[in-house]
Amino acid sequence: MSRGDLSWLWDVLEQRKLADPKDSYTARLLAAGPGRVARKLGEEAAETIIAGIAASFGESKQALVEESADLLYHLLVFLLAGGPTHFHHHLVGIETQGMGNHLLHFGWMLG
Repeated sequence: MSRGDLSWLWDVLEQRKLADPKDSYTARLLAAGPGRVARKLGEEAAETIIAGIAASFGESKQALVEESADLLYHLLVFLLAGGPTHFHHHLVGIETQGMGNHLLHFGWMLG
């Protein structure tokens, strides 16, 4: 993977999955079950869309950056809920379908 990959974040999330839920938001979210993780991912997706629309109408792009980070975090937690090989499977799928190039174009929204 490239220098900009998210494997470091995946490693942190795997460690937090094992933490005491009272000490870790990630562990608490995972302990609540896959349905809760999926609902939270959906909430974050909606917030990202709203921030993107607001940015397209001239509002600050900072909210879009922050909501995008939240969305990415919750997506990774969602994938983690599916098991450790689930993440690798999705990354391979993204790379083989050429989606990596599409993800690189995300930068225009933030610039």
